[in-house]
Amino acid sequence: MLLRTAAARVCSRLTEATSSAPLAALSSWPLGGRRAGPAAAPFSSTSVGEPGSSKDARAYPTRALIEVIRENSGASTAKLWAEVQSGQATSEGLRAIPSKRRMKLLLNFMKKNHKVRAWRPQKKNAFVYRLHPMLLRKETRAAQPAQH
Repeated sequence: MLLRTAAARVCSRLTEATSSAPLAALSSWPLGGRRAGPAAAPFSSTSVGEPGSSKDARAYPTRALIEVIRENSGASTAKLWAEVQSGQATSEGLRAIPSKRRMKLLLNFMKKNHKVRAWRPQKKNAFVYRLHPMLLRKETRAAQPAQH
């Protein structure tokens, strides 16, 4: 009985959602037990530039962080953060990393995507970062001309 009434509610909501006013029906749809609030603003960098500027003006913090790690291979988290702070004046990508915590989150994301490898030396407590060998292989393959 309970399952039948729940299925009936879902069917009625789906028919409302596909009616002539889909946005009004979807706004009443509960998300996770709560009503949907106002939509969040789209992500924007701290200083992207003029609205309507070219796509190249966007900030790419992971690419900028990869370049910092490439320049300072085998650097600890503290050393990388010092390099990020010193490069924020010139790099748009590094300017998009506002804090050390955000940098650590990016490094964790890059570890999961095989862009960075981290390890702990025996006598130290800090992580040391370098580029992942899979990323380096991918870059060398992309740099080689296509051989047909």
